[in-house]
Amino acid sequence: MRTSETTAAVFAALAKAQGELKAAAKDSNNPAFRSKYADLSSHVDAIRPVAKSHGLATVQELTSDDAGVSVVTRICHASGEWIEFGPLTIPASKHDAHGYGSACSYARRYALSAAFGTVADDDDGNAAVQTKQDASVPAPIGYSKWLEKVQAGAETMDEATFRERYDASEKKYRHYLETTNREAFDAMVEKAKKNRPAAA
Repeated sequence: MRTSETTAAVFAALAKAQGELKAAAKDSNNPAFRSKYADLSSHVDAIRPVAKSHGLATVQELTSDDAGVSVVTRICHASGEWIEFGPLTIPASKHDAHGYGSACSYARRYALSAAFGTVADDDDGNAAVQTKQDASVPAPIGYSKWLEKVQAGAETMDEATFRERYDASEKKYRHYLETTNREAFDAMVEKAKKNRPAAA
């Protein structure tokens, strides 16, 4: 974390804002888990009005390289003071516009949420801890080759066929993907939705 030379005003304003913030609404569909989640716009909607009332604004700088996307989040105060967080780096699931776009959204959402301390409206603390634990576990042997096949399937299969083949694959691979990089799976499902079903 980096800050301006003085921070009394910005920290005081942030403390007041955090005391008034409400949870971000889970109003977006997650096709991978057939559930709802709070997307970037939900977090922005929860934060912006409260932040504005306390003289706070947010700027996020995005950069990218072959590995993925990095975001630096700066909270600025009307006094001129600021707090800067990051960079937070998220790997791109694929080296194309969709892969980098998904990584950008993911990075901005989690960086913004971390900076202001927002959560989704029914986030479960135990679930969050479990996700962090799963993410620290090394990938199962053979995972990379399996993931390549799944990604290739998303390029050619329609959604129903993709889900059928995916559900039939080894549980340990599916579990690892879904707990460490659910954005990547969401992107694959969305890609499969655009493919036409195979002719009977």
